[in-house]
Amino acid sequence: MLHTHDDFLSAIAAQPGDRVLRLVYADWLDERSDPRGELVRVEEEMRELPVFADRFWELKPRRNALRAQVGTGWCGKLRYGTECEPVFRHGVPDGWRERWRLIREFTERWHHVPMPDVGGRQKEITDVESRLKLKLPPSVREWVTFEADCRLNAPDALSFWHETEVNLIDGGRFVSLSGVYDQARGIQIRDLGGADPAVYSYGHDEQSGVSFALRSTAPVRSSVTELALYHVVRSNRYGTDYFLFLNENRAVVRSVENLPFVARFGDLTVHEAPEIIATIGQWMLWLKVSPVLDFDTIPVVMSDFIREWDRRRAAGESDPIPF
Repeated sequence: MLHTHDDFLSAIAAQPGDRVLRLVYADWLDERSDPRGELVRVEEEMRELPVFADRFWELKPRRNALRAQVGTGWCGKLRYGTECEPVFRHGVPDGWRERWRLIREFTERWHHVPMPDVGGRQKEITDVESRLKLKLPPSVREWVTFEADCRLNAPDALSFWHETEVNLIDGGRFVSLSGVYDQARGIQIRDLGGADPAVYSYGHDEQSGVSFALRSTAPVRSSVTELALYHVVRSNRYGTDYFLFLNENRAVVRSVENLPFVARFGDLTVHEAPEIIATIGQWMLWLKVSPVLDFDTIPVVMSDFIREWDRRRAAGESDPIPF
């Protein structure tokens, strides 16, 4: 029988995936007028919602306030705020607002950068639009907002957003979103009327001497949100990354393909399970695991791959791709 906090916490630690047990604990807490009961209910409701749903973002401020009230010690015992629950379990939505919500929640879980809802940072947006003398489409406005939130909440995170700023290039015909050295990603001025316009590649043109010129008439990403998704998923700040060429070990690839949640955007396929996420491109598999991953919950072939990678990395071996 469960009669005390310690009884419930021990039972939950033994069965962390038992959501019914957590709700029984919430009832027990409610009967004692303990605010932690509300937190358990909010956490468990949010767990089942798409991360891009209105209800998820309505609950999030209250959840954060309750977490602060309760403290990290108790939350940690229930893995609230420490676990990486799947973000893509409901797929990739079509709308720019919903996609930016997914991007923000992924960033908070996997990069530990606190993220509010979309629609903030009006001053920063106004400053950029005034500087460019342009009205930016909604998704680009959110690009500016996201960069500002990253810079404020975690200056060392996601350097992709800190290296550049939204600017005009190629004689004012394009708006750059990102760029390093002689390469840039941006949108055409003629596409500013779309909510989530396509992204093109630009580079230095040796013949004309133009710093940034359009490299191809075909977009490299179908939308601004696809570019943002690609970069936040492939960035690394929390957890450990592993790589494998697809033709090197099909057993590892198959184990990733059998993870319970799968979503697709652009040329990437995302596979997820609690505390683990992988993307499969044309040639390579990229795998990220959180520090609290329970190796007993993943296929042996995958755990063997990770452990061998870790052994080689610790030994200082270059390109530690095993097998």
